[in-house]
Amino acid sequence: MLLSMIFILALGGSAGLAQIYDTWAIALDTSALQHVVSDQTLYWPLADQRTERTMELWFAPPNRFRVVYSKPDSQIVIADGSRIWTIVPQNEQVLFQDQDPTLSWRDTPLGELLSTDAKHCSCDSSLIDDSGGGELIIACSDFGTESPWVSIKLHVVEGEVWPSRAVLTDISENVTIYAIRSWEELPEETMNDSLFTCQIPSGYDVVSVE
Repeated sequence: MLLSMIFILALGGSAGLAQIYDTWAIALDTSALQHVVSDQTLYWPLADQRTERTMELWFAPPNRFRVVYSKPDSQIVIADGSRIWTIVPQNEQVLFQDQDPTLSWRDTPLGELLSTDAKHCSCDSSLIDDSGGGELIIACSDFGTESPWVSIKLHVVEGEVWPSRAVLTDISENVTIYAIRSWEELPEETMNDSLFTCQIPSGYDVVSVE
């Protein structure tokens, strides 16, 4: 859900920015079909290992979503409201399990990150310019360190707001970075149940993981 720059300027200050973010994040649970494309970087400093992949996410509240990961190992995760399906091409397998009714897109890695409660975070609006463009920065530290545990960058352009970057640093200092290429709310007529239906590829084993 996109927010007006008038609303942003009227609120002002760190408390206002927190309210902007929390309002936006909560509204996603009742909004229309959303489509997100993001590059994901996983970095483990102790092992000096880095993995990069692309993630495409569709979600339709309250509890249906589809996540497609590409390179180095492709994978598709589909929650249809009653089951969760994981298609693993490299193993020629489809894994499935019953879906908890309370599970939603927020239980995906990106969803968990964007569920951060900004009221307990520091916010910086200094990058917003007079034309209504710029960035809002939200940073939280839950581990008592100087390094942020969660950092979310909201991109602002022509009065509209959406996340452009989200970073999670865990207690072991492993880092997950989402560089969000696009985020759009799709028209209702584009809602297609096939997005949230698992099409089992020919020859794949179907395995229950209950």
